[in-house]
Amino acid sequence: MTRFKFDAGTVTVGSCLAVFVCLSLVTSMPLLIVGLFLAIPACIWMCMHPVRLIYVQFIYVLFYGFLIGDLHLPGALSYGMDVINAMAFLIALYRFIKTPRYYRPKFGGAFFVLFLFVTVGITSALGNGVNPLYTLWSLRVFLRAPVFLFSAVVLMREQDAVKQLKFLPIYIIFSIPIFLIQKIEFPSTPDNVSGFFGSLSGGNTGLNVLLILVSCLCVVGLLSRSLHFYVSLAGLIICCIFAALSEIKVFYIELFIIILLSVTILKLSFKTLVLIIGFILVFYLGIHLYYILYPDSIDIFDINSIMKYSAQGGYSTRYDLNRLTAVQTLNSDFMHSPIDSLFGFGLGSGQHTQFFEAPLYSKYGDILHWIYFTHASVFIETGFVGLLLYVGFYLCVSCKVFSVRNINRSSISNSCFVFSILSILLISYNSTAIIESSYLMAWFIGLPLVFVKDHLLVEGSIHD
Repeated sequence: MTRFKFDAGTVTVGSCLAVFVCLSLVTSMPLLIVGLFLAIPACIWMCMHPVRLIYVQFIYVLFYGFLIGDLHLPGALSYGMDVINAMAFLIALYRFIKTPRYYRPKFGGAFFVLFLFVTVGITSALGNGVNPLYTLWSLRVFLRAPVFLFSAVVLMREQDAVKQLKFLPIYIIFSIPIFLIQKIEFPSTPDNVSGFFGSLSGGNTGLNVLLILVSCLCVVGLLSRSLHFYVSLAGLIICCIFAALSEIKVFYIELFIIILLSVTILKLSFKTLVLIIGFILVFYLGIHLYYILYPDSIDIFDINSIMKYSAQGGYSTRYDLNRLTAVQTLNSDFMHSPIDSLFGFGLGSGQHTQFFEAPLYSKYGDILHWIYFTHASVFIETGFVGLLLYVGFYLCVSCKVFSVRNINRSSISNSCFVFSILSILLISYNSTAIIESSYLMAWFIGLPLVFVKDHLLVEGSIHD
């Protein structure tokens, strides 16, 4: 008699099927049942080759805003990605455990730091009596990017990363007519002009991540002579135009930081100096294009204007938190003891969804809007200790990327390192690290670790 073999994919698909059936029974929604039955074959297909799970998430993050905002697909699509993220993690964890220690991907202690963050957050939640459902939701918000990073590094191979990178130029080219259509439709509201990131307000958060990513590849690729001059120049010009159309003021400062970091980590030669002059010219033209489109905008390179813009009220009311003093304001107004300041009110205490609102959020969240900023969201729930640990996770990954950046595909790896520094800065600028765009951020940061893993596997096969 043949025994049925349970592998990670079978167990995962079975678990998801059980969850789907339970959901359909609880909600009694026929459309949900139909959608779930359509999803089941797709899940099985993806689990046959688990790297497909990563491809689906990669494509999703590039098009989610357009699918939901322009094609009007249900917002619940993002929950489907949570299921795929969980499936990928379970399979990746199984594969990671089964892989010999020498060939396992190394993360520089990042996930130990993340474990401490989760421990602090859950302990604080238990101490403050936070509803466990709110805590689970908070874990979903803060951990989906780190979980995806782990899964992508474990499941992907070098050729997968190369295929995905080659898709980006095609994506950008097809984005151009979408931008033009959106600009014609929304001439006075640049927040609604974000290409495939959608015409809903806030889509430019994901667009900003993509522009940073492409700019890192272009600048580092050109300085390291691994990318043709005209390709790099075209990429940077398109990024500047997209940023101007979507009124992403901070992009030009980010581009300046990218150039500065790239020059710092790469060897400086006469040709490099010439290229830097070219970058400055593109940079200058991009700024002028921005001011032509938005003549009444603030001077983004005047320190007083920057400080005034960063310290003013937020996006919807004059009572909103601002980037510079969000943590300080929350600490002085809400943390009534040193314990509160150190450990916050617990994971889940500041969360809200379409299904529920934590008491703290229902009272103050719609006024202060701490969910607009990653650092504020982390601080209100886990305090200074949790915030340091959360930032520490990305610092550990960034340090690991820096240490391995010249082992395999050094140009891309150096681009990823520069990008990782910008990603850490974005934690205090907006909500990039805790929304859908975090998938794209985590994917790119993890590429050097994929390259190193493949290098070790190839080296091992040669010696064997």
